[in-house]
Amino acid sequence: MPTQMVPVCFKFFQVNYGSGCTQRLPAILDSILGMPPSEKTAVISREERLLKTKTLEEQDCKAWLFASKRMRALPVKIKGDGSSESLMLEDEEGLGENAAIACDFTGSVAAIQSGRQAMSEKVMAKFINKFRPDASINFLPVLKTDA
Repeated sequence: MPTQMVPVCFKFFQVNYGSGCTQRLPAILDSILGMPPSEKTAVISREERLLKTKTLEEQDCKAWLFASKRMRALPVKIKGDGSSESLMLEDEEGLGENAAIACDFTGSVAAIQSGRQAMSEKVMAKFINKFRPDASINFLPVLKTDA
């Protein structure tokens, strides 16, 4: 069975913290990850978001996986004869769309997966700040398009 490849792009950001923040991004994400699933889900930008898992933990960096459940603007399936029909999802089902974030151990620099359906850095910041308002995190691009 051939492997399907999907192009992935990562953008790099400086992580900025509010003046009252005492923890760095790795500890903040780990604290959210430790919450029960029902408590670490939030609706951000009209979609359900969840911090799913830690995917990597090395000496100098960590990575986590977020998921979104898209329930609007769903595509249809196309049959072999060209006809289309609904995906037939249940009322509470949606398309799962993952996005990754990796961070150095100091919490200074983050690499965030970028893509058409992936969570943007602004949505990730809103998610984090919803659970940890003391952090007041935002992400500033390290490179700009006109650099």
